[in-house]
Amino acid sequence: MLALKRAIPQTRMIDYGMARSDAAILGGLDGHCAGWAEMARSLSDRNIAMAVHHLSANRRAMASQYHLWAGAALLVGQLEFNHDSPEKVAMYREANALFARSADLGILSHHRLHLEFQGHRLAGWCFPHAAPLGAVVIVGGLSGWGTAYFGMARAMQARGLAVVLAEAPGQGETRMDGGLFLSRENIPLVSSFVDEAARHSARVGIMGNSFGALIAAHVATTDARITALCLNGAVPDMKVPDFRTAREQMEAVFGVEGPELARRVGDLGFDPQASPIACATLIVEGGADPLVAVGAQLGFLREGDRDAATVLTWPDGEHTIYNHATDRDALVSAWFVDHLTMEQ
Repeated sequence: MLALKRAIPQTRMIDYGMARSDAAILGGLDGHCAGWAEMARSLSDRNIAMAVHHLSANRRAMASQYHLWAGAALLVGQLEFNHDSPEKVAMYREANALFARSADLGILSHHRLHLEFQGHRLAGWCFPHAAPLGAVVIVGGLSGWGTAYFGMARAMQARGLAVVLAEAPGQGETRMDGGLFLSRENIPLVSSFVDEAARHSARVGIMGNSFGALIAAHVATTDARITALCLNGAVPDMKVPDFRTAREQMEAVFGVEGPELARRVGDLGFDPQASPIACATLIVEGGADPLVAVGAQLGFLREGDRDAATVLTWPDGEHTIYNHATDRDALVSAWFVDHLTMEQ
């Protein structure tokens, strides 16, 4: 339980959309309480009951919000399981159904995506805009993807951007249902989400969070439609970690273990000399991030290109800046608007 609480602080739960009061309850668990996933399901059920209550009184906006909180509780609850156990898969699917239900009530404008690309099936979410200033693809990391970035997507949508939340190879239902795992060879499949974004606007950016920043960097160098890139929480030369949780998450994402896992992770290493990033770049970093040191993400850029990058630093920022999510989303959204609306 202690390791789980270290990996998923309350700031991360709230960033992933949980009600603050629910996050306090889940974060307050100890080894003598109910299990993590069990408590998360209980919190979700309570929110569903509130949604039903408000819907019966035709308070559709309130019902929609409670469905979002219910879905977020399950989304965080399934993080207890690193591999795709039946419990994890069931909770993830139920969470997605609740996020979809929040839109079915007619209050929010987002919908599930199922994309066919080169014979493969990938899943994600779309947040359209009636008159988009641009479109952004958001890629998650080892354990947080899809609706984990619901709040970030809504912030961008409110700024006038269309948004696509990608469940890349090795993530979400793309992995659980489609059987697609992450590898250097499968990185081009992420361009299916760029295709979707380009249907909304010819001006397309991409943002990678945590391990997803490494994926986003590769896509930005191989897909010429990307004109703006945000890196938030990775290093260009990832290694298989010694601690069990992250190693098991990597095993699930890559679909292999042992020496083959180390080889595939190594294959994803990013060399800015061989594949220079040519588009506008924003780096988001935190001084309290135990995984990525301040300045480390500049390694994605050639030395001569680093001064041109925009860098946002939170001195007390946790990994991917969970603890300043509202400010992070506001500034990142504004940066994308600025760069996607510039004259080319």
